[in-house]
Amino acid sequence: MELLGKKFTFKEILILISGAVICVVLFIVLMGVFRKEITKEPFVNFDQNEADSNHIELVLQITNIDPVKGDVQIRIHPEAEGDLSKDSVTLDKDITIYTNSNSGKNEFVFKKGSPLNPFEITVDMYDGFLMEYPYDKHKAFISLYVVTPEKDSTGAVEMKEIPIVKETNFMASIQGYRVTTATEIESSGGYTGLELFLERTSAVKMFSQFIMILFWLITISVFLVVFSIVVRKRKVEYSMFAFLSAMLFAMPALRSVQPFVPTIGCLSDYAAFFWAEGVIAASLLVMVFTWLKRTGPKQG
Repeated sequence: MELLGKKFTFKEILILISGAVICVVLFIVLMGVFRKEITKEPFVNFDQNEADSNHIELVLQITNIDPVKGDVQIRIHPEAEGDLSKDSVTLDKDITIYTNSNSGKNEFVFKKGSPLNPFEITVDMYDGFLMEYPYDKHKAFISLYVVTPEKDSTGAVEMKEIPIVKETNFMASIQGYRVTTATEIESSGGYTGLELFLERTSAVKMFSQFIMILFWLITISVFLVVFSIVVRKRKVEYSMFAFLSAMLFAMPALRSVQPFVPTIGCLSDYAAFFWAEGVIAASLLVMVFTWLKRTGPKQG
């Protein structure tokens, strides 16, 4: 067969077709993984049938995750319904929202006549270990309590709980994490407690695993080269020293390519990186001593 003035054998055509088919299949698989990944993110309305028309609707959205500090930053969009606001924008009553934010304010007061603006809180990540990257899993707990001051029959002011309609929107993956599930573990009147489960996205896991496999393939290749020189008495070329020296210093750069990888000493380092660095360094030393030990004319 001739194409663009060049003749191709049947074997070459078969290889080209096979390569194209493999690329198409891999593309379809990766797009399937991506579609599956985004459908896993929880979009949950915990109170679809709120009986009390006078309630606060809270939409929660994660805006940032800092695994080093162990913080999850959440933006809350409140909206008043019923006699709390006629237009869902301006409040007809004073409202206070208490949270378990670990930094900044944890009490948000909205006065009558003012708009109910979104606000952000920061909660702790727990039950996880960052250095288990890329398989680390964490939890986060959100506590919300909504009240309004009202006068009783004696004229004393008391805090009345306001029912909450909660909705989570955690569609975006932040800092390589995704929320796998969002569960309401406590609920009473104007109080709610939500527990979030976070883990690395499939893309982060897949790429980190690819880098670990690449480390091992390079390690095995270097070992086979040195084995051929030492055991099979293959001639030592000066270019081999340059190759191993370059690989020794290239490994840390390859490690840092992993998305959101923590400092040295995580699980992926013990699984592959330390092995690669150790074997390459040892191979370089073995090659040097082998070259020095061998007698005869200098090899160039």
